Amino acid sequence: MAMTTTKITLIFVVEPITLGRTGTDKNYLFCCFPHGIISAGPFAIFGNIYGEFNDYFPKHNLKLCTLKQNFYMPFFREIVLGLGGCSASEKSIEYLLNDPRGGQAVGLIVGGVAESYYCEPRTYNFFIRETDIFDQYGGKDTKLKNLQEFMRKYVGIAPIISAGRGIFQYSFGMIPYRVPITMLVGQPIEVEKNDNPTLEEVDFLHTYFIKKLCDLFEENKHLYLKDCEDIHIEII
Repeated sequence: MAMTTTKITLIFVVEPITLGRTGTDKNYLFCCFPHGIISAGPFAIFGNIYGEFNDYFPKHNLKLCTLKQNFYMPFFREIVLGLGGCSASEKSIEYLLNDPRGGQAVGLIVGGVAESYYCEPRTYNFFIRETDIFDQYGGKDTKLKNLQEFMRKYVGIAPIISAGRGIFQYSFGMIPYRVPITMLVGQPIEVEKNDNPTLEEVDFLHTYFIKKLCDLFEENKHLYLKDCEDIHIEII
């Protein structure tokens, strides 16, 4: 397992850049974007001890959230648990973030399966709105999209047609291309615990979060994108 995670960080040349500082007496929710197909970036940074996360946050205990379906498969479940994974359920996240001792860091890959439908090179489409993503398609239903939605509804994982490289060649395959991964960690947003928030309070934090996310992208996109003046985040 250790050998595998070491190779992942070497293949992708992972470069974390932290812009924020956290206190060890608090718990933090790290929202990771974009989701992608297999979420190689968040896994390379947060899912193993070789991603340099411990160098930046040495006193935090990280748990990377993943689909609960990943815990249904024997052997694979043990791998996920051994890498510090936990279910991306409300109950699991609340349990970790309510630790009175602090020092918990929960990595959540926002967007889920629905966002993977929008994966294209040099595009940054983030699914953060509360409305059902499939309402956005309107009359653009296709047989492939209907099949994906059917599988997502009953299995939790949708079949995706992706293009990458192979094991011994770079022309075609399912393995991601070997490109650098730059992970940005922004300033934390302080949130006071509120067991009964109003709709207006939730909307305010939701809007503020999206603004800070877009600002983080616009201020740092030149670090990893070429000719990026016309590239922006699109919230869907």
